[in-house]
Amino acid sequence: MAAGVVRQLLLGLGIHDLPAIRELAPEFERISFARAVPPIGYAVGFRSSRVQVQLAAVMLPDGPDAQWRLSIGTTRGVVDIDYPPAFVHAGSAVVRVRTAEGRLIEHPADPDDGYVREWRALDAELRGDRAIDYDGVLADALFAIAIADGAADVVRGVPA
Repeated sequence: MAAGVVRQLLLGLGIHDLPAIRELAPEFERISFARAVPPIGYAVGFRSSRVQVQLAAVMLPDGPDAQWRLSIGTTRGVVDIDYPPAFVHAGSAVVRVRTAEGRLIEHPADPDDGYVREWRALDAELRGDRAIDYDGVLADALFAIAIADGAADVVRGVPA
C-alpha cells in the first residue's frame, strides 16, 4: 500500500516539479532511495543526468500550510525558488540566488501567476499562434512515470 501511495503522490503532486527537474537534468538514471513519510507523503532521491535530486512532500492533518520550494545547489551557489500557495492568484515565484561568495540576489515575484500564463498559452495554441510541443509533453510524462514506478518498486523492496 505504501508503494502505491508514493507512486500516486509523485504523479499527482510531484508532477508539478518534475518538468522543471527534467529541463535541468533530462536523463533519468535510477532511484537512490524512496520511502513513504507519514501521515501522507514521500521522500525520494534519484539520479538524473549525473545529478542527485531529492523530492519530498508531506500533507499534514491540520490542513493546508503549503511551502513549495525548489532548491538547486551547484558549486557556484544555491538557487531557491519559493512558489506561492496553490490555487490562488498570488503572482509568480520569488527566486533567490546565494553565490558561493555569500552574495544574495533576489528576483521579486511577477504579478502574473502560472495560472494566468497557462490560460494565455492555451489561448495562443487555440488561435494557432503557438504550436503544442507534443514531444515535450510526452517526455515529461514518461520521465515522471519512470520516477514514480521506480520509487514504488524501491518502497516495495525491489532493488533499484
